[in-house]
Amino acid sequence: MNDITNGLKHRFAVLLHDLDPINSYCHAILDMEDYYESSAIKIVELHAMGLPLRQAVCQVFDSDFWEGCLLEARRVVNLDTLTSALEAEMQRTTNAMDSESLPELHRALFDRFMLPIPRASRCTYSSFLQAFPEQLSQDWNDMGYFDLRAQPLLQLADSTKPGGDFDADEDEDEDEDDDICVTFLAERSVPFAPDDMPFLHQLFFEKIMRRVPVEMRTSFEAFKQQVSHSIATPVESQVLMHTPA
Repeated sequence: MNDITNGLKHRFAVLLHDLDPINSYCHAILDMEDYYESSAIKIVELHAMGLPLRQAVCQVFDSDFWEGCLLEARRVVNLDTLTSALEAEMQRTTNAMDSESLPELHRALFDRFMLPIPRASRCTYSSFLQAFPEQLSQDWNDMGYFDLRAQPLLQLADSTKPGGDFDADEDEDEDEDDDICVTFLAERSVPFAPDDMPFLHQLFFEKIMRRVPVEMRTSFEAFKQQVSHSIATPVESQVLMHTPA
């Protein structure tokens, strides 16, 4: 039972990282893979004690971040979306999870990454695969997705910032507050652009290699070959959730 519970905690932590409900950009930055780990543990433990999953999710996020953070009107990965995704994750069998291939993991990560991005700015999975870089660049992470795309949007911060309304006059000289405003916007402030594809391919590779068993780890070139073959043999996404219009 402990193994099953620990496995669920890990899978919840991965799912929360990939969906990034509060827009921390942990999914686009290396070494932030454990950002939601403590939240995932608490959700599983509260649910195991008999609390309905939706209530457990709401209680944990209200406590770990700020009250009502998943209920904001503009939030794409909201309470319903997140609960639905976690429920789907709980329904998956151990055999199905143990047999996941690298292409399946890649497709799941792609789908989760695209979910909060406006439909007009998304790309299809097949076109994303066609933009695979030939090899892993040594300096690919010198300027990440967040640094390339994010700009502080102070006028949109309002009540989405923890602690209440944002006062531009009060904080105009505090650079750290600008970062907080971008990070915690209810709507994703960083749109996806075609120029991001090479970076995202290399980011996904690093993220996946960090979450799979040692025996599944491989070179970028071998990874690309496996994943690219999924163009001919489509990979069915296992992420079940309410997709916003």
